[in-house]
Amino acid sequence: MSESGDKNIPSAIFDLQNLERLHLGDNSFQGSIPSEISKLSNLKYLSLDKNELTGDVNVIGALKKLKDLSLSENNFSGEFVYNETLGLMVDLYELDLSSAGLSGTLPDFALNPRIKVVDLRNNNFSGSVPWSFFSSIDPEQFSYGEFGSNNIKGEIPSSAMIQSIINKLFLQDNQITGIPPTLCFTEDNCDTILCRPGTFSPIGRDDEGHQCHPCPSTTYYGSVQCATVHSSHSPTISRQTFSPSVSPTSRPSKQPQNLLSRMPSTTAEPPSIPATLSPSASASTSSSPTRTLTDRYILTKLYDSCNGHLWHEQKFWTSQHSICDWYGIECDAGSENVKSISLSANNLHGSIPTELFQLKRLEKLSIYSNEIELNFGGVGNAKLLTHLLIDGTGLGSLDGIGQAQSLQVLSARFNKLETLPSELSMLTNLRKMSLTDNKIETSISQLVIPENLEALLLGGNAINGKLDRFNPPPTMRYIDLSGNELYGPIPSFLLQGTPSSMDVEIDLSSNMLTGTLPVELARFDRLEFYAQNNQIRGMNSKLCEKTEWNGGNVEVHGCDAILCPKGYASTAGRAMKNRLCEECNDADEAPFLGSTTCAKKYIDSAGMNLGNGIVNHILSVSVVAVAFLFSFS
Repeated sequence: MSESGDKNIPSAIFDLQNLERLHLGDNSFQGSIPSEISKLSNLKYLSLDKNELTGDVNVIGALKKLKDLSLSENNFSGEFVYNETLGLMVDLYELDLSSAGLSGTLPDFALNPRIKVVDLRNNNFSGSVPWSFFSSIDPEQFSYGEFGSNNIKGEIPSSAMIQSIINKLFLQDNQITGIPPTLCFTEDNCDTILCRPGTFSPIGRDDEGHQCHPCPSTTYYGSVQCATVHSSHSPTISRQTFSPSVSPTSRPSKQPQNLLSRMPSTTAEPPSIPATLSPSASASTSSSPTRTLTDRYILTKLYDSCNGHLWHEQKFWTSQHSICDWYGIECDAGSENVKSISLSANNLHGSIPTELFQLKRLEKLSIYSNEIELNFGGVGNAKLLTHLLIDGTGLGSLDGIGQAQSLQVLSARFNKLETLPSELSMLTNLRKMSLTDNKIETSISQLVIPENLEALLLGGNAINGKLDRFNPPPTMRYIDLSGNELYGPIPSFLLQGTPSSMDVEIDLSSNMLTGTLPVELARFDRLEFYAQNNQIRGMNSKLCEKTEWNGGNVEVHGCDAILCPKGYASTAGRAMKNRLCEECNDADEAPFLGSTTCAKKYIDSAGMNLGNGIVNHILSVSVVAVAFLFSFS
């Protein structure tokens, strides 16, 4: 909420003129969109959905760099003028104006050559479908356009562009009076586009599980209800279909049609699969065959299960191009066997199908920063899988991961993990395990650490106990235990099995560690060491002679480059290039080594304060940054 306590969008936001992503959805904001939003001329992603906003929306025309815009589920009024708003956004690729209270002439989107997703459901757009509809787009890149439950009238034009994307256009629950036969999939049947007059379907067309039923009272194409048919006769709307409302006033769920049901036969389920055997069932048991499904079918299943029509990038997906040309897919040289899937931060939503682990040549799966559901049933089928990057996906369990016997890198940061399964010990090939910023609560003595692990990252959890109970394998060269609940002194034998010639990194910051830094750490010539925000009272002067420590900063700043002395503070807890330890007003304000603040003086590294927690509530982090400090071959 704003500083004044009202429900308007806070004005302080509009001072952030370099802002590129702004997510204000589901905040109960009221009033109109302030004209000051024009100050945010660098915005690329704007979401104001699920609020109570009113008034005119044409002010957004000033945001010409927008790529992704969502104003859905609001109460706007006034006529929407395309040429003054969306028509100025040449880079726009995703648009959601569903259930927004908008009216005006149906846009043709001819000025948006990169548009991929359009949702205008449940508004009052009028006029006919223009001949120039989406005339400037690449039809293979276009995902879908949803225009159900408006006041669109007349016959659908048979332009070449509309013919190429008609299976991706959804016009149910309007006043469509005709469909040219040239648009239909078969000569006499246009029902897969819209149910003909005299029939209806809860989704307005004939699709998997939803047939067009007779209804003499319907006069337009695409009717979704029949006054003469009892509601119990209407089939349940499947979550796999792009479901318009049964009632024109209700808000349908935003789901695409099942692409597998409308794909050409070359991508359909192979004939060798029995009709009674579902792909998910075949992947759930170890005795099931691992190659009953083609790589193309499995990838299409992924697209269908994870709302591929909403992905930011989806070049060639579900097209007849080689799957090796599909965005994010890498194949083995000279084959169509999928080697790598890289769809991170690509707006995936839904459940990752376990069939994915039946890709027999899959080595890397990178799907971090997506809102997905994932379980590891059948992961043992992925015999070559070495890299699994699933940070920021909402993951709640690692159960089953022990079957991924070839795994070398596991990164599952920024998730909801609470425990570490004992089966992690089965991952004898694992070299790096990054599970920072989860909800893992356990004693450090109970940690499950694979025997050949080299890098263990568990910062930002609730791991407790004395650090001297930590017993890593001799292969360990990088540990991050920052931001936990560890206490006691740093043991002299920490990483004693690690060869002194190795590059080593140790992060113990923000715990409750006490005592002095052990001189035994001097055995490492090259060490990155973090111990700020503890209760450290001293260090041996021999440590200050390690000139290669902390990126060479110890050679320049001496002991200060390891930890700031008592009575001093730095945002990093130590001296670095262009960042020295600053003296506090009183030595008691920083009673330990490595203070990042003085008790009465906050050193603000960000350089700004928006106050009252506004930013925490309404500005979201756009993408979880995933960076590896070590690479593993």
